[in-house]
Amino acid sequence: MVRPNGAPTGTAEHASPARPSQETDKRFLTPFPPPGGAAIGYWGGRAGLWDPIKGMQWGGLVGGVAGGFGSAYRQAASGGVRAALRAGARAAAPEVIGAVGGAAVAGVLGRDPLHGATWGMFGVGAAGGIGRKWQLWRQTGRLSSNVHQTGKIVQNKVTTPNAAARAKSQGAYVDPLTNRVVKTTDTLAADHIFPNARIRKLPGFDRLTSAQQSEVLNNLENFRGLPQSLNASKGSRIDWSMYRGRPLDPQYAKELADLQQVMKTELQAQIDALLGGRR
Repeated sequence: MVRPNGAPTGTAEHASPARPSQETDKRFLTPFPPPGGAAIGYWGGRAGLWDPIKGMQWGGLVGGVAGGFGSAYRQAASGGVRAALRAGARAAAPEVIGAVGGAAVAGVLGRDPLHGATWGMFGVGAAGGIGRKWQLWRQTGRLSSNVHQTGKIVQNKVTTPNAAARAKSQGAYVDPLTNRVVKTTDTLAADHIFPNARIRKLPGFDRLTSAQQSEVLNNLENFRGLPQSLNASKGSRIDWSMYRGRPLDPQYAKELADLQQVMKTELQAQIDALLGGRR
């Protein structure tokens, strides 16, 4: 009896999960962020140039729009002036929309439009900040299943089948078309009985360390030898029944399906044991 996985002998890897961006929000490094603009407007008013309160509000509005535009413009500058202008406009658009919307609502309510514009712009800015934090939190949550109890990100590069599995799988195989043992000196693929791809999806597997994942993926009871062409034909299916248009031997197919279920149960028990019963 042989395993159904079609992965060729060699190294299989999980791509390491992408980490959330740690870049600083450069809006607060621009020359005219909202607090800076508000301060300039206020002190200009104190100097007698305009009303201090209105100057602070206008300064905050201009600072918010200029900060968003300038930050995005600089980050996209390598793509050319046109691309940088588009990026700046997209970044500043929420503040402008918020300011215009706030002013319109204030006008309808009979309030000072400048107050409404100020609240509208800062409201949109706050919502955008919360949205960015939420996105970062979700990205971090997706990584959590790959974090071991030590808090370190699990490295998911796992070699399977390993040397021991490949060595065990040589010398003979059961022909899926005849259900007869065939002896050979050719190099056989070390074929997982329960497929490699499906092992990785078993509950709790993604919580194992790399060493534990390797232990499960290279469980020697889950390997049988199989010629490369047959191995490739099966892929990761658990309902393999045809090879190049020819049906598999019915007894072989039935025994394979039964053995796959046995191995699935054993591998799940192994995962649970490695997790100490915590799933």
